[in-house]
Amino acid sequence: MQLDQDADGKGDECDACPYYNPGDQAPCPVTIYEIKNGTIPVDERVLVTDALVTATSTDFFFLQVKETDLDYAGPDYSGIYVYAVDHGHQVGSRVTVDGSVNDYFGQTQIDQVVSVTQTASNEAPPVPINVSPAEVGTGGLRATPLEGVLVTMSDVSVTDIAPPAGPGENTPTGDFVVDGVLRVGHLIYNVTPFPVVNDEYLSLTGIMAYRNGNSKLEPRNAADMVEAVRLESFTPASSFVDEGTLGVATYPQPLTVTLNQAVATNTFVSVTSSNPNSLTVVGGGVTVSAGSQSAQVLVNAISQSASVALTATYDNASLQAEVRVLGATEQPSLVSLEPGAATISPGQDQEFTVMLDIPAPVGGTVVDLSVTPSGAGTVPATVTVPHQQLSAGFIYTAPGSDTDATVMATLNANSLSANVTVRVGAVNHLVINEVDYDMVGNAEDMEFVEIYNGTASPVALSGYQLNLVNGNGNAVYLTVDLGTAGTLNPGQYLVVGSGTVVVDPNALVITFPGASNQVQNGPPDGLALVDTNTNTLVDALSYEGAMTSATVPPLGTVSLVEGTALNGSVADSNSVEMSLCRDGTGTDSDNADADWASCATPTPGTANPR
Repeated sequence: MQLDQDADGKGDECDACPYYNPGDQAPCPVTIYEIKNGTIPVDERVLVTDALVTATSTDFFFLQVKETDLDYAGPDYSGIYVYAVDHGHQVGSRVTVDGSVNDYFGQTQIDQVVSVTQTASNEAPPVPINVSPAEVGTGGLRATPLEGVLVTMSDVSVTDIAPPAGPGENTPTGDFVVDGVLRVGHLIYNVTPFPVVNDEYLSLTGIMAYRNGNSKLEPRNAADMVEAVRLESFTPASSFVDEGTLGVATYPQPLTVTLNQAVATNTFVSVTSSNPNSLTVVGGGVTVSAGSQSAQVLVNAISQSASVALTATYDNASLQAEVRVLGATEQPSLVSLEPGAATISPGQDQEFTVMLDIPAPVGGTVVDLSVTPSGAGTVPATVTVPHQQLSAGFIYTAPGSDTDATVMATLNANSLSANVTVRVGAVNHLVINEVDYDMVGNAEDMEFVEIYNGTASPVALSGYQLNLVNGNGNAVYLTVDLGTAGTLNPGQYLVVGSGTVVVDPNALVITFPGASNQVQNGPPDGLALVDTNTNTLVDALSYEGAMTSATVPPLGTVSLVEGTALNGSVADSNSVEMSLCRDGTGTDSDNADADWASCATPTPGTANPR
């Protein structure tokens, strides 16, 4: 007869649970320690009682035994990852979890959750365990025992911002490495701004996790990453000052020293001059006051000089900026009229900017303006560049019909020109040009969104985001930072897609974070192209239905329907290869029903076949 030491009616040889749990479906009441140290086998259903939530996201949370808990037995094996979709529990909650033990690619976790019951809330986290990066980095002596545990480390330096991808991981990984041995991940918190090599942290805190073949520190928020004070910028790169002025700031923008964070105490940054006979720095530098992050540099302009290099130095790091000391008789010249070409629709406005080589003197600099031929649009007769400024803008207004025009700017017999093409349907912004969100069958591994620059000027993509919006709840489910692609030239395409999509070699490419199922199929769902520099909705598409109240950060609630919603019969298909595309590459009349159609052949990175 088998022994049944826990008296639950199940013999010890057939009962992996060492505790009383009668019946075939009853979970085994265990501790986190017993799961993590291997006492409880994989696939065993368990019940973890009254454990503290230390970190959380939509589909998971971490639990840990706190140092004040009655069953606390040290930090090793005291933390665990729980996979629970839409669990709704917060950091500081006490919860009881009924689920199963699983080994997920090397990470021991609880999943197949039956229930999560909250028993308390708003409790302070455990005291982080002090470690070194070498101890908890991949293969480190404490990496496995402390997986799932809140840890902290001091005085570390960034050594790599593009580590190689692990199994199942995309490139770039979004991780960085400190002290050459420990990856810092973004499972819970995306680091903004992303660090650069040699950045230093006074302390890093977070949960240890094992993901994609590597042990990683997962910070929970910005407070977990305490940076060392360092010199962030010395700007602008070029500025001006008038000969004979003392104790003044440079212009058009004052030369400013900026640190990476507000300082706790007054902090001095030295600033030296390459030509003290022409320009000196008041006080030999600047003091950034306690609670502040930056300070303006004041200078003494002694004599005219085309260029004086100033060097700001703090903690062995230096940055340079150039200052030109202007003589009393120097006068500006016209150097540019931007953009050099533009394409707009009849009746629309196009802003132009005139630029001088040196700032305007007292009273400003008047630049004459004109348009040829007669009747091809209007501009003001003149535009004035204000005192101590380098540029000024003016508006060209197109006539009501198609035409070609030349805008002229003239200063002291020096003229510059820009060509304007006025055409019905022309755009002056980036457009979402094509989307393939549904594949034949169920593979869903060839999805892409194509963005097109139909303007006459390059567009720097820094600050641009592509937001994918779920029609069930009207919230963003994926945000893609387009800034990593650089600059989109006139007539060029950017394809944001799965890694298997074959893209024209002349197009820019950003790969989705996942291999498949990145773009939802509706009905309805939507796309929002956002410029966070100006907090504007650049372009939008709502497909398989109308989304008029989407929540898109940082804009708030916006409509993804332009004009009349896309006809319901115009949709992607999982039985026939096709895509949704603009009926004419780049054409945008702000009427979705007129602008969009079905394309029989997807064309990622090239002109639409209509």
